[in-house]
Amino acid sequence: MIIPELKNGVIGDYLYINDVKQTCYKLVEFEGESYFIADGNKVIKNVNKYVSEKYLTGIVLENGDIINPGYYDFDATGKMIIPGYND
Repeated sequence: MIIPELKNGVIGDYLYINDVKQTCYKLVEFEGESYFIADGNKVIKNVNKYVSEKYLTGIVLENGDIINPGYYDFDATGKMIIPGYND
């Protein structure tokens, strides 16, 4: 019997965590990176987006800092670029 490997990470336009496709309109942390899930449950890529406090509540960076509301770039893989943290 072959046991399929769990889907984890961005696969195509979607983010999976332990085989569960993440659903729309939320900021998701995965392996130390943040991704925004938008329309159609797709990860946004190559865009500058305003992220409001609504999506940041409870999000704390690995170093203990919080992310402030504002405009953020999301790279070609969908990772949120946080100035001074992962740029």
